[in-house]
Amino acid sequence: MRYRAILEARAVEDVRRMPIALARYTAAQLVNLEAEPTALSKRSHFPFRERVQVFTFDFKAAGIYYVVNVLFQYGVDEETLLILDIPWQEATEWWE
Repeated sequence: MRYRAILEARAVEDVRRMPIALARYTAAQLVNLEAEPTALSKRSHFPFRERVQVFTFDFKAAGIYYVVNVLFQYGVDEETLLILDIPWQEATEWWE
């Protein structure tokens, strides 16, 4: 079953603050999440909110490494994913 992602206001603001390459990659990852949310996510943990799922992915562009966490809840209609927040971090030095 395929879900439909709905971004809440805070998630939209998170995406707007992202560099354009990261925002595009995040949009592509949300499409993946819509297809397989149970396989790609896990129950949230500290320091994130309780009672939500977290989908984590990374991205590297222009020598900067990004880690993105998509926090979401399943909609009561069992067809939507309510994307609450999309916090992200960047690092210029990373050990691979």
